Amino acid sequence: MLYFPGGSRPLAYLSIYCGDNETNNHAEYVGIVAGMIMASAFGIKKLKGRADSKLCVNQISGEWKCKAQNLKGLLEIARDMQRQFTTCSWHWIPRAENTTADQYANTAMDGQGHNDFVRVAPYEEGEESHNSNDDADDADDAGDRRGSKRRKLNNNKSQNFTM
Repeated sequence: MLYFPGGSRPLAYLSIYCGDNETNNHAEYVGIVAGMIMASAFGIKKLKGRADSKLCVNQISGEWKCKAQNLKGLLEIARDMQRQFTTCSWHWIPRAENTTADQYANTAMDGQGHNDFVRVAPYEEGEESHNSNDDADDADDAGDRRGSKRRKLNNNKSQNFTM
């Protein structure tokens, strides 16, 4: 899950099925890397990562060593990806505070994951007014509000996004 600044409203999410033979920790790392890829694709510069896996948070932060061979490659990718952001911090949260992400993980484990694309949060009425003077910027949007949402995202890229 990738949230707008403030962390209360989702920007995008992806649920990925990792296979029947992978560990929970492997799946946690896949989710973290996928989230950082989404944030990078959106051009986000400041990222505050939250995860309910103490192992992943502490290994990415460098507080714990990684002993599991199947996780070392993913840990290296996660650490390398952090360098794409001007700031990137990781914080452990209890699973009870991560229920939405947990729902998407369960959906993926049930084989119903959306592995083929990222779902972007829908525009909500009243979130931002659509300025008719920006029609030239919105020519490729066929009159919908995606251009307005894109401008808002572009204006907020330097703020802290939460994952």
